[in-house]
Amino acid sequence: MKRIFFIFIFSIIQIILFGQDSIEQLDSTNVKDTCKILSINIDNKSMLSWTTKNEAYKHIFFIEQFRWNKWVKVGEVEGLGTPQTNEYHFQIIPYTGENKVRVTLASEFNISRTTEWWCKSPEIKFTINKDAKEIQFSKGTLYELYDSSGNQVKKGFGQNFSYKDIPKGSYILNYDNSTSEIKL
Repeated sequence: MKRIFFIFIFSIIQIILFGQDSIEQLDSTNVKDTCKILSINIDNKSMLSWTTKNEAYKHIFFIEQFRWNKWVKVGEVEGLGTPQTNEYHFQIIPYTGENKVRVTLASEFNISRTTEWWCKSPEIKFTINKDAKEIQFSKGTLYELYDSSGNQVKKGFGQNFSYKDIPKGSYILNYDNSTSEIKL
C-alpha cells in the first residue's frame, strides 16, 4: 500500500513540475519491448529496407556496416512506435567485395538483423600527395586515420582529405574495405 501511495504522490509531483507528457515518457520506459525485426533486404541500388512489428514505443534503429574488422555506425532511423508492420529504408554506401550491414534496435534487448551482399565495383586505391599534403582516393569512400597510439585523428567520406594539421609519423588508414599503414 505504501508503494502505491508513493507512486501516486510521485506522479502528482511530476505532473506539477514537468507536465502530463513526463508521465507518458515514464510509462513508455516501463513497457516491455516486443518489437521484432521481421525482414531485412538490400536492393541493387544499395537501398537497405527492413520491416518491423509490435513496436511498443518510438525506437532508434542503428545502421551499422562491418568495415575494417569492426561494426561502424553509418546512420540512424527513428522508429514509428506502432504495433502494425512498419517499413524503413536507408541508403548504404557499399565498399568493394562482400558487404555486411546490420540494423540494431536501440533498446535494452539489443535486437538486430544482418544482411550480406557482394559489391563488384573496382577496388579503391589511394595516393599520398606530399606537395598538397593530401590523401587522394580513386573514388569517394569512407575513411578513418589513426595515429600509432590508436587515437582517431581523421574520419569522413570523400575522394580526398588534407593532412596539413597532422604531425609527421606513422598512421593506420582505413578506407573502402582496406587497411594500410602509412607514413606522413
